[in-house]
Amino acid sequence: MSSTFGKAGDFKELEKDVKTANSEAKQNDQDGFHGLPESISQKDGDKGEANLGERHGTPSLIPPESSHNHLAVITSRAYFSSSDGDQRVQFVISESRLEHEAQTKLENGKIYQIRGKVAGVYDFEVCRVKTEGTPLNLYVPKEYQERLKAGERYELIISSIQEVKTDLSPGEVLTNLKSGISRQYLIDSVLRSETEDLKLLRQSGRSLSNSETKSIQEPFITSVAHSSFGKGFRLTVRKHSFEELIETRLEKGKLYEIKATVEGIGSFRTHHLGSERPTVYLNIPNELNDRIKIGKRYGVAIESIREKREHNVEITSHGPTIRIYKTTMELAGLKSENVPKQNEIIEFQGKNLARPDLPIVRCFATYRYRDRAGSAEVDLRVGRLGAKPKDVFEFYKIARFTMNNYVEEFKLHRPRAIENMKLAFHERKLMMDVDGKKFQLREPRLTTNKLQVVLRAKVDKSDKEIKLWFDGEKITPRFLQNWPIHSFKAYDYGLEISYSMSRNDARTFRLKHDKFDRRFLIDRVTFLPTPKNSMEPYRFEVAPELQECIRFRVLAERDPYHYRYEKGDISEEVQRYLLARTGLWDEAAYHPFDKTWRTHESRKTGPDSLQRSRLSGELFYFEFKWDQNVEDAHSSASRQDMKYLKAYPTYEGEKVKGAYTGILDWDVTKQFGKFYVRKVWPVDIERS
Repeated sequence: MSSTFGKAGDFKELEKDVKTANSEAKQNDQDGFHGLPESISQKDGDKGEANLGERHGTPSLIPPESSHNHLAVITSRAYFSSSDGDQRVQFVISESRLEHEAQTKLENGKIYQIRGKVAGVYDFEVCRVKTEGTPLNLYVPKEYQERLKAGERYELIISSIQEVKTDLSPGEVLTNLKSGISRQYLIDSVLRSETEDLKLLRQSGRSLSNSETKSIQEPFITSVAHSSFGKGFRLTVRKHSFEELIETRLEKGKLYEIKATVEGIGSFRTHHLGSERPTVYLNIPNELNDRIKIGKRYGVAIESIREKREHNVEITSHGPTIRIYKTTMELAGLKSENVPKQNEIIEFQGKNLARPDLPIVRCFATYRYRDRAGSAEVDLRVGRLGAKPKDVFEFYKIARFTMNNYVEEFKLHRPRAIENMKLAFHERKLMMDVDGKKFQLREPRLTTNKLQVVLRAKVDKSDKEIKLWFDGEKITPRFLQNWPIHSFKAYDYGLEISYSMSRNDARTFRLKHDKFDRRFLIDRVTFLPTPKNSMEPYRFEVAPELQECIRFRVLAERDPYHYRYEKGDISEEVQRYLLARTGLWDEAAYHPFDKTWRTHESRKTGPDSLQRSRLSGELFYFEFKWDQNVEDAHSSASRQDMKYLKAYPTYEGEKVKGAYTGILDWDVTKQFGKFYVRKVWPVDIERS
């Protein structure tokens, strides 16, 4: 269908009543924001220049107006988004709201000039084509974006709405838009009234089928020829204009086969893999290179476009394999020269067309650069999926799979056994949340094996590695040498991972916090009746949570060296607390003669504690032991006490009167224990 355009330049003013400030703006769903149609001749995102029919500026553009000299005042939110790789700021106003607030009926297929301003920010003058269901998208020029804050409400003052007078009927405008002519191209052509552009528009009336393959016989867009890699050439088209023409959104990760005809060059086929790039490249075949002139603008017709998803299964030394070659991966935005620095994980989603009974599969592979002509960048060994040579796979998605993608998949597919575990990835740090307690997963990395993606990381400050396998449907947690993990549990004092090395060999890995916190003892130890003489011990009962905490920390140490000092640290903290609870002692100094920093306090030299008797006011050394063989422990501690009395007879000029031993007799598997306090020197000191 052809269209007839008249000369532009005359505007028919719409008579309107005065409109006061409107009510609150409707809420817009930001998640659905990217799908809103572009109904405007708006700013060129690449060059940063305003299109024909648009002007922006400071309030000098529009004469000063009082609050009663405008059509409408509309309150709207400023939205920030990233479209085609560029940051964009815009206001979105529904057609019904614009008509209601401005008390104006806009007719379908007509072109309107809208003048106004965003209060306190900038003035605008834009042209729009009215189409059914299309909102007013007001894009903010880049030089004014810094004045706006995302989510804030601003007043849009509409001062006038004028119809652009043209010989083109509304029906002809809509026909051209439906056929794929971009709104920007149509508006600019009408305003310029250029003969060649109008002629091209008249030839472009056509209808497109809604099938997967869209046939287009006439030129619909122009593009300048550029040199490509090597000796090749290509035409570059803005993705937004391309999508608007074919009425199809090019989805990220999908491979498209495009058949195009270029004016004066000929017809050819090329491929495009959907990505976040703002452009579509039409690569010219080598046999047509002699017809291309760099810098010349060509008219392009798209004869057909369809998804290319098929990949053949070959037989290799590793069995049935699909080879994804370098060209396909580069179309996905994966540059081979970057790969030696960091291997990337690629996700594939597809189906074996030769086995329609099988479900859609998700598989993962590592993209590695191989400096060898004709080599494959990714080998998918699909034999484990039941594929055979000469089978054909149709892939619906080919895309990068990042750590953020893995975290999202973990939320959806973690097994019931580890439902209490969450992952969070922020600023290159991976955190694990178990029962509300946070632990860092160090050195996280993604690898692939057997078409699965594996998250590997070391648990907090340990060197123990966990592996979380994902096959596209479920997460399988493993520990160390791929031993199955049964559960994660977190406490105030550490983390516990239950796993098994074999069917009958269950194990537990415990990760404790740096030091035993003495505050955990408060109100968790209860003395039983006071002993009747100095040889009887204090009997006590511990709360279950304290018992479990100490048991956890002791069992967490498998190395004999660390076990010894961990037990020594806990012994000293518990006995110092018990001494204070007797009401007979006040601690004057903890390890009074060794002020160096050590990982374990029990490694320090000299007496463990210096205590002052509340009865006599004198100082006494204490040496602590934790042993169920009380007599041997007392004998060993006594010898140390006597040595300290000789080496350190005074403390800060005050004489130390004598020494005691403290012996903890407690099995951590039980809630009851004994605490012995025995004098060592002088023998005439009575136990108080």
